[in-house]
Amino acid sequence: MESAMQANPHADPFLTTPINPRNYIRAFLGIWAVYGSLLFGMHYFMLDLYVNDFLERNWLAGIESPHKGPISIVCVLVIAHLCGTGRRRVGDAMLTMLAVFPILPMIALYSYRGSAPDYVAMIMAIYIGMWIFQKLNIQIRTPKKWAFIPSRRFINISIGLTIFFILTSIYQGNLSVLNFDFTEVYEYRREATSLRSPQLERLMLYLTGLLVPFSLAMLLKHRDFTRFFALVALTLLLFGLSSQKSYAFIPVFVFLFYYCLRSRLGASALLLGASATILISVLMYLVDEQTAFLATLTTRRMFFVPAYANFLYHDFFSVSSHMYWADSRISLGLVHNPYGMSVPQLIMYVYSDLNEIMRHGVATMGSANANTGFLGAGYAHAGLLGMAIYGLLISGLLSFANVLQKKLGFAAAGAMTSHLFISVFFASSDTLTAFMSYGGVMVPLLAIFIKDEEHVPVQQSAMLPRLAA
Repeated sequence: MESAMQANPHADPFLTTPINPRNYIRAFLGIWAVYGSLLFGMHYFMLDLYVNDFLERNWLAGIESPHKGPISIVCVLVIAHLCGTGRRRVGDAMLTMLAVFPILPMIALYSYRGSAPDYVAMIMAIYIGMWIFQKLNIQIRTPKKWAFIPSRRFINISIGLTIFFILTSIYQGNLSVLNFDFTEVYEYRREATSLRSPQLERLMLYLTGLLVPFSLAMLLKHRDFTRFFALVALTLLLFGLSSQKSYAFIPVFVFLFYYCLRSRLGASALLLGASATILISVLMYLVDEQTAFLATLTTRRMFFVPAYANFLYHDFFSVSSHMYWADSRISLGLVHNPYGMSVPQLIMYVYSDLNEIMRHGVATMGSANANTGFLGAGYAHAGLLGMAIYGLLISGLLSFANVLQKKLGFAAAGAMTSHLFISVFFASSDTLTAFMSYGGVMVPLLAIFIKDEEHVPVQQSAMLPRLAA
């Protein structure tokens, strides 16, 4: 019988190789390093500053398990084993990052509170199921004649649209609310949004969801550093005009993912980076409390806030009616919304605004939303079934990301989709909203229409395992 590489010289060389014990150990220990750092950050930072407003806030439901410690250890062991079996594929790398954002922080919170063990079991079941889907190695064949867009042309289109957005935003008055201060984003964000037209808002979401990350990653791949830093500057201007903090980190995400995935360590380098980020920020706080802002921005906001929001979603909807997509356009208005508001607004109102009103007489956060990723949003809509549906949709998108990898390389494909999957799908948006409004739909479209840069000319394909970025 012919091997997969003999039968198809364009086949992914990493799918036909056995698991490397050294890579397994690296990923296994990397997961434990992240979990240990999270426990350290929770006890020496989160419990020190946010115990009254965060971890000790009363929940509505959820039994407490007396075996929270052993259950947490078993969960981390399972996650570490699954990540250890991962290969150099975008899908495997993103599932490893799903463990970091937000599953491991949720397990760290569970080890402290012991509440909602049923929800922890659901999350583990979904996570295991998504790994099984990846292991099925579903091959998506895209017609070669449809791949007609060179990446360089797509980069030019993305940069042009970014400049168009910035100029149009300034014309519509966004320059009056230009802000680069992370501590004042909530004061500026609402007004900035009100000044932009709905069409311009939709364009911004597509730009930041995938178009700009795609261009940044491919400029790194092409070593076009002049345009890379020019686009970084434009991206920072997008942050200033919108006051969306995550936009400022898009270049950082892309840069780190590209060079980490390009290294021999692969996704294990990302695990070490996540662990180091938590440890350094918390240690700086312990040395000088004036540096708490860094730990607030990283340890609290990046790791624990999305994890905690998932528990709040479960806490409310485990004793209340599910939404069944009543607040979504896919329901066509046929499903009654029993709450009269969207799920993120509802969770913010129940767990923050009411608490603020009782303590201060006013809701200081105003009409802010408690956004979260697919694990919380899926449960809010239909419980475990909703989580499974969203997990399946994301698994399908990861398969298309693997197709992008075959065309553009592991590092580039992973870097360009890192922000979309981690910041949007995993941590801050309903899956259907992310798919239609944040550029998720662009992943399969790019996989189909972008030109193959990894196997042209075909004669060079034998060198790919050594040269693939």
